[in-house]
Amino acid sequence: MFGDRFATRAAKYPAALMISPKLLHMPVLIQRYDDPFLPFSKAIIGATRDLVCAYLFDFAAYFSIGAAGVIAMERAIAYVIGAGDDRPLVILHVPIASNAYVPAVSETALAVDAVTVSDAEFASVYDAALNGGVFIMNDMKAGKGRFDIQGRRLEYPFGGQIIEVSVLGDEAVYADQRDTFPDGVRAFVQNAVWGTDKKAPTS
Repeated sequence: MFGDRFATRAAKYPAALMISPKLLHMPVLIQRYDDPFLPFSKAIIGATRDLVCAYLFDFAAYFSIGAAGVIAMERAIAYVIGAGDDRPLVILHVPIASNAYVPAVSETALAVDAVTVSDAEFASVYDAALNGGVFIMNDMKAGKGRFDIQGRRLEYPFGGQIIEVSVLGDEAVYADQRDTFPDGVRAFVQNAVWGTDKKAPTS
């Protein structure tokens, strides 16, 4: 069940990272690629996957360059999933406003762990399809998670309590514009979650 995995991961890594590719904000090193979204995403994931609870893939940002961006997102998701069972969770942030996209998030397509939905009326079908992996935007219903976008956190009811994870975004992803930017992203996430005098727990 998604709740078990989220609670276990959140206990060790209390932050998630939203990846929203923006071409003009990327380091020049990445902008030189013909299709920069995938190498950008993979560099960030490779540098931070042992620090975060989950990745939120911002569908609108990837779709901003059309089909190439969606393909990059699909491959970046596969890159996370390919790391095995002890990996960050994958959350597709759309937010979905229809019941029609269950096939797109299933194991035979994007194979995400969870999605964000725009309203509680769309939550149940994705909840069933993803074994509980649903976050309603700015709202929490019985047994469903919430993405508090103003407070920058994910909240999920589990075991009689609300599990909370902070969401880092552009401030982390674009923290460093040098060619060594993955190291800068890693340092930002590390410091934001554990401070400068602590290190993330080891597996």
